[in-house]
Amino acid sequence: MTGDEFERFKIFVDEKFRSHEQLISSRFDVIDKLVNDHHVSLYGNGSDGLKLKVDRIETAHKTLNKAWVFITAGVITVATWLGVNQ
Repeated sequence: MTGDEFERFKIFVDEKFRSHEQLISSRFDVIDKLVNDHHVSLYGNGSDGLKLKVDRIETAHKTLNKAWVFITAGVITVATWLGVNQ
């Protein structure tokens, strides 16, 4: 290999490494954007996130469940009272 060929090869390898670094950088940018979007949808960014919405649904379910238990207990009590008095 002559000096001129060596310089051209060196430039070629430098260009390949530079393009490879740009490719890896763009992949990391895409991954970073996906992770950021996931974080925003899960925890919210100035708005309610999915985690808060799920917590509200669970709280509403627990409250509704307690209300149904109370109503069922009342109906059973009334039915028992009516059955005993007949």
